[in-house]
Amino acid sequence: PSPGRPSRNYLANQHFLAFNTRMKDFDDLWRISKCQATGINWPELKNSLTNRDIKGKLDPSWVTANMTQAWKNHIARNRGLPEDLLILMNEVNSWLQRGLM
Repeated sequence: PSPGRPSRNYLANQHFLAFNTRMKDFDDLWRISKCQATGINWPELKNSLTNRDIKGKLDPSWVTANMTQAWKNHIARNRGLPEDLLILMNEVNSWLQRGLM
């Protein structure tokens, strides 16, 4: 690599870590949605999302071929999760919709 420029291996590793972290985020949201958590302050969450102009849902259009592959890799190491990322998103969105009503 040129001085001051990261190597290809470094960039590939950062790309992998970003996808890995995102898959863990989806995993965490899904697991929280299934555990009947009572400590969620829904009005505060709704207010926070509204103030930041963030929709309270996961958008299926975010899913790319790379994300689909990263999810397959993630579920191979983490059992009990939906096999399809779109199914996970649908289930989390249903939970969010109920809580944010």
